Amino acid sequence: MMKAKLRTLGFLIFTRGISWRLVIGGLMMCLLWSTRFEGAPSSQPSGVRSIPLTRTVRIRLTTADADPDASASGTLQASVGAPDELPEGPDAFDVLNDGGFLISDPLRRRLARFNSQGNFVAEWKVGFSSDDIVALAGGLVQVREASTGDSHVFDQDGHRLSDQIPVAALVVEARLNNQTSGTITRPDVRAGQNGSIKIELDKPGLTLLSIQGLMFEPGGAAYVALEATGGGEEVNVKKFVRKYSAEGRLLAETSELPLDYYVAPLEEIRVRNDVVYQLMTSRTEVDINIWDMH
Repeated sequence: MMKAKLRTLGFLIFTRGISWRLVIGGLMMCLLWSTRFEGAPSSQPSGVRSIPLTRTVRIRLTTADADPDASASGTLQASVGAPDELPEGPDAFDVLNDGGFLISDPLRRRLARFNSQGNFVAEWKVGFSSDDIVALAGGLVQVREASTGDSHVFDQDGHRLSDQIPVAALVVEARLNNQTSGTITRPDVRAGQNGSIKIELDKPGLTLLSIQGLMFEPGGAAYVALEATGGGEEVNVKKFVRKYSAEGRLLAETSELPLDYYVAPLEEIRVRNDVVYQLMTSRTEVDINIWDMH
C-alpha cells in the first residue's frame, strides 16, 4: 500500500514538472516572438494611418482619329501621339462644390463637367486649351489659358466674368535637405502653427526625389506629396500623399498613387475636405482616383 502511494506521488510530481516546463517554455517563446517583432524595422511610423484607395471614377476617353465627331458626347479626347510627339489630352481638373469634376478637354477647346459618379453634366465652350483649373469660393472657377498663360474667371454655369480679377496662386516653398528628408514652409503662419514642417521619409531602401505642398487647411493640417525611388539602373518612382497636423506630426499616408499615365498631367492632385483626388489619363479612360483621409 505504501509503495502504491509513493508511486502515485512520484507520478504527480513528474506530471507537475512537465506542466511547469510547458508553462515556462511557453512564456519564453512569447518573449522571443515579442522581441522579434518589436525589433523589426517598420516602414510606417507608429500611429500613422495608411489609407487605401477608396474608389475610382472612370470617364471614357477617345482618340481624335477614332472619334472626331464626339464633341457633343460625354467622352473626353486625346491625340494618338508619335515617337517624337507626346499625346495631348485631359491634363488638368478640379473638384467643384457639389463633389463633381471639371476636367480640361484641350483638343476640343472646352471644359467638361461631370458629377461625382462620373456622369456627364455639361460642357463649357471656353474657346481655348486650358492647363490649370481652380475652383474658387462662391462657385467661381479660375481657368488658365495654355497658350498665353492668361487666367479667366467663370461662374458655375461656365459664363466668363470679364470684370473678375484672377486669384493669385498659392506659393509654397519646398526644399530637399538630403536623400531622406525635406522641409515645407507654410505661406501663412497662424498662432499655434509651425512655420515649417519637416518631412522624413521612413521607408528603408527609398530615396526622396521631390516634395510638394498641396493644401493647407484653415485648421492647420497640411497635405504634402512625396516622390521617391529605390534607385538602380531603372528609375521606379513611387508617389504618396501625406497629411500632417498643424504641429507638424504625420497623421496619415495614402497607398501608392498609380503613375502609368498616357497623358502626363499638369495638375495631378487636388485635396478637398480631407479627400485626395488624382487625375490619371490612360489610353482608354480618364480616372479620378480618390483617397478618403477622414
